[in-house]
Amino acid sequence: MDINDVLAISPDKISEIVDNLEERIIGWRRAIHKHPEAAWTEYRTTWLVYCILNELGWKVTWGRDVISMESRYGLPTEEELEKAEWEALGSGMDAYFLSNMRGGATGLVGELDTGRPGPVLAIRVDMDALNIEESYWDNHFPKMEGFVSENHGVMHACGHDGHTAIGLGLACSLDSMRHVLCGKIILVFQPAEEGCRGAKSMIDAGVLKGVDDIIGIHLGLNARNTGEIYPGVKGILATRKFDVRFTGKAAHAGLDPDSGRNALLAAAFAVQGIHSIPQHDDGVSRVNVGMMSAGTARNIVPDSAYMQVETRGDTEGIEEYVYSNALNSIKEAAARYGVEYEIIDMGYASHGESDSELADIVKRAAMDMDEFTSIHEKLGEFGGSEDFALMMRAVQRQGGKACLVNIGSDLASGHHQKDFDFDEKSLCLAVKLLANIVLMNQNICDRGGK
Repeated sequence: MDINDVLAISPDKISEIVDNLEERIIGWRRAIHKHPEAAWTEYRTTWLVYCILNELGWKVTWGRDVISMESRYGLPTEEELEKAEWEALGSGMDAYFLSNMRGGATGLVGELDTGRPGPVLAIRVDMDALNIEESYWDNHFPKMEGFVSENHGVMHACGHDGHTAIGLGLACSLDSMRHVLCGKIILVFQPAEEGCRGAKSMIDAGVLKGVDDIIGIHLGLNARNTGEIYPGVKGILATRKFDVRFTGKAAHAGLDPDSGRNALLAAAFAVQGIHSIPQHDDGVSRVNVGMMSAGTARNIVPDSAYMQVETRGDTEGIEEYVYSNALNSIKEAAARYGVEYEIIDMGYASHGESDSELADIVKRAAMDMDEFTSIHEKLGEFGGSEDFALMMRAVQRQGGKACLVNIGSDLASGHHQKDFDFDEKSLCLAVKLLANIVLMNQNICDRGGK
């Protein structure tokens, strides 16, 4: 490989390559937005990704080859999975392709092996939508342009449709740069990010083995303006998501209430205890009971109750402190009211922090582009959780570097809201940034690889 070939692919040349793909990138985003799929049902989205990467000549693995079935959290019901699978087949998906994803094994990994020594760089994008009914107001941009969700009760309200389109745009861009690339580029299309449910299953399936560096992206999170960027973050909170079922005994509320065991009161007592957990001295700690339901009628002592709970912490140790105290509150409540309880694990992610060396590369790549007008330092406090942190920690434990990049976008409203939408100009901006980052790794090739 001639170094002059590498130098010929300037940021301006990358910009030209990506600009020629803009219509396709936006088209992919809109197609995915129109047909959103919640966690573990991203069959149609995975098929779209496969078709494009396969056409480009990438090595593609999917389904059970990239998902550990035992490591998944928060699966839909069998009925919901079967319904999604039939709908995927009806959309034109190949039956053999679907067979390797049956039962909620969505997800895909694309690999571009240049055949030349160099680093292994992974880039992760997520694919799942949320269980939210999208706005159908006439002034909602997806409604105006004809790509509003057709899957009622599900919508892309967090930008994952954009993330997937960015991954596809990057794959097409790199195809035009194959002759100057070295090492391997791995594109990880992850299912079930919402609720921190999908990353662990891909890690346990071994998709990150041998990866030297990994980058994740998010649109409009913390960076709320197009042209803005945080090239790295710290303060990603460790988190655990779990459900609680209390089971008591029903009784007539007027004739013999004393013969019942009230699951509703147990749940209410547990909520009070959970929200009374003291803050941890060593860092941020968070807990929330986000949903509770119980009972069947006003004249029946409730024999069942159900809660959805999450705990968070600056570190795994702090999160464990909150979680163990929450379990104690639940156990105490169950004993007080004589009911049984069950804990159902629904999601988990570690804490995380971007490596400064990789964040510096991201920053330099952004500075080489005229389109980024507000380039920050590494974000001080992320303030939330992201199961990409598990991928970060996995790569860091094997001696590599990891970075989560916040790419700015003008938003119609906040994330996870029914009228959420982002500026589609940020899509090509993100593709150009990632292509620049990939090219910057070529200096490693000149040293013969890692």
